[in-house]
Amino acid sequence: MTRKKSLIVLFIILGLSILLISRVMGPGGSPKAGSVSGKDLFAKNADGLSDSEEQIIHLAVSMKPEEYAALEKWVGDYSAHGVKVELTNLPLEEAYDVLKQASQLGEAPDIMLLNNAWVNEFAALGYLRPVDELLDSDPQAQRLSAVMNQVKWNGYIWGIPKDVDPYILAWNKQKAEEIQAEEPPQTAEELLQWNSQFMNPDEKKYGVYYHPGDPYALLSLLSALGVPSIDGVNPLAKLDDPETLKALETFFNPRNASWDANLLQMNFPLPSKEWDPWKQLTEGNLAAMITTVSDFKRNENDQIALSALPMVAEGERQTGTWLKGRSYAVSSRPGNEAAVNDLLRELTSLNTEMKLWGEAKVLPAHVAAYSTPELRNDPSYRSYTWLLEQGNLLPVQIDSAKRLNALAAEMGMMYRGEQPLSEFAAKAAALWKDE
Repeated sequence: MTRKKSLIVLFIILGLSILLISRVMGPGGSPKAGSVSGKDLFAKNADGLSDSEEQIIHLAVSMKPEEYAALEKWVGDYSAHGVKVELTNLPLEEAYDVLKQASQLGEAPDIMLLNNAWVNEFAALGYLRPVDELLDSDPQAQRLSAVMNQVKWNGYIWGIPKDVDPYILAWNKQKAEEIQAEEPPQTAEELLQWNSQFMNPDEKKYGVYYHPGDPYALLSLLSALGVPSIDGVNPLAKLDDPETLKALETFFNPRNASWDANLLQMNFPLPSKEWDPWKQLTEGNLAAMITTVSDFKRNENDQIALSALPMVAEGERQTGTWLKGRSYAVSSRPGNEAAVNDLLRELTSLNTEMKLWGEAKVLPAHVAAYSTPELRNDPSYRSYTWLLEQGNLLPVQIDSAKRLNALAAEMGMMYRGEQPLSEFAAKAAALWKDE
């Protein structure tokens, strides 16, 4: 090779190196926002020790501020007894990608709080180790059977369920009085009626709100509108059914004869500092809202009440509430197994779960929690147990997270007016038709 050609090759290699570095580094050599490295967050050597040889256990969660503050205090008390626990609170919208990337690199945190829809995928990819032994060794560690089924795969248990959060209807008592109703909507027809009567965004008044970016809120809306789950088929697979499309169009644009994405944005604003749905509900600008038990309890006041969503309980058209939950899972990466197991036992104990319930109001998955005074004396206790008995969960699938992310993306495109309702429904239904 001539000297000239050698210099050209050298400059090409140098240029590619600079380009590669610039893609992951921001100004001043800091990592770019959004490009979180697992190693940056959870780095350890092969023995599970940090470079300073101090024993550290990494725990990664995605929690709202109230819950995280309670867990942070608990972790501080636990660390004071000899084992240092490094706690990371990942933004929910980033957690799946960050934890998956860290697992791929062999740098995952020791313990991860995963949405139940993610657990089987992480297990199938070899990122987790089973936790059967931890549950079998503690006869008091019984979890709700419905959520336990979501963390089982290939004959093993891959997570210890932490909590369960049913979707419900929060409603303004004064709005019910305005239409001389003694109770919230009990049927799909009444839900549509409430939405139509109170929807007037020009006057800053709204009907029945649902978060336009939350797939579980959409799933709950479908059930409330009477779309059944027959033979285990997810109602999302029926999005393209003409009857379903008609009901959704009536709900999204109750005062317009045809589909209009601009009206969708006006009728269902995204939550923001300027438009807080809980403030709107409390002040009576919003009639009702599809939400979760935990969000209701954190925003509870004398102006609003909790109710089950409308249900159909006849023949094949039975519908019910939907539940989502989270579980603690253990990384398969080698580390201090004994110390990790000890932490996990304490973290998932009844005492710890009740402390977090007191702050975050996410219903515990621990069966014994429902015999404690804290829950039994709660005014909504009977509602909680009824919701858990009646609740449905998404079927166990390895690609649940992929499908939910794709559904959220399609919902976003519809909301922004990049595709009409009919196109959204066809694409979204296709994601679930092969169940």
